Amino acid sequence: MKKDKRDLWCIVGTGRNGSSLLSGTLHGLGKDFGHNFKSEWDKSSGNFEHPMLHQAFSFLFRADSLRKIPFCNKLANYYYRKVDRCMTSVAASASFLKSSKLLYLVPYIPRNKYNVKLIILIRKFDDYCLSRHARFNAPFDEIKDKYIRDMKQLSMLASVHEHIVVDFDDLLNDTAVGVLDEIAHFVGIEPHKLHLSSATVKKPDGRAKIVSSYFPLSIEADQEFMRLKRL
Repeated sequence: MKKDKRDLWCIVGTGRNGSSLLSGTLHGLGKDFGHNFKSEWDKSSGNFEHPMLHQAFSFLFRADSLRKIPFCNKLANYYYRKVDRCMTSVAASASFLKSSKLLYLVPYIPRNKYNVKLIILIRKFDDYCLSRHARFNAPFDEIKDKYIRDMKQLSMLASVHEHIVVDFDDLLNDTAVGVLDEIAHFVGIEPHKLHLSSATVKKPDGRAKIVSSYFPLSIEADQEFMRLKRL
């Protein structure tokens, strides 16, 4: 007899979009992220990320790099198989997964065993740009290219999997749009039980608005944001 596929929720996005905040809340409500995480906030990196996801992405990076080199396909395939094994293992251990790299690892989750459901977190380009520059001191072109590449990957995933799209601004202003109830319904939590901790929400000061005006506009980045926003 054919076994039913198990639901597996994946919190994906470009990063700097409230994913650790949401994951911490879900973890606090008993949702299984497949790993014992420390309770305190770790500001040095995103929290609630299964360590095996980082390992899987390192294998994926090697495989993609090797595939571009002549006569290295066999070695590249060796690392792709490692990605497959990592994702099979981590998916079996959890009901929820979260990582800033997960959007590139979702295709390696066995679709014959899991019904992958995506919580796609997005953020306006100018706010994302400022946040990433402040956190990593990355140059504008690098930030823009990553944002556009990630948003296109998210659009592709949305075309394949059941999903909801959550704007970072809406996540922090739930009283206006009820987005937390939407997320709760999507993941099987009773309405009004999902509450974000306001202690971890930091609002930008006046200097942030001044700094953001120095970043050039990107029409393509804004278009990718609106494409996902309309899904």
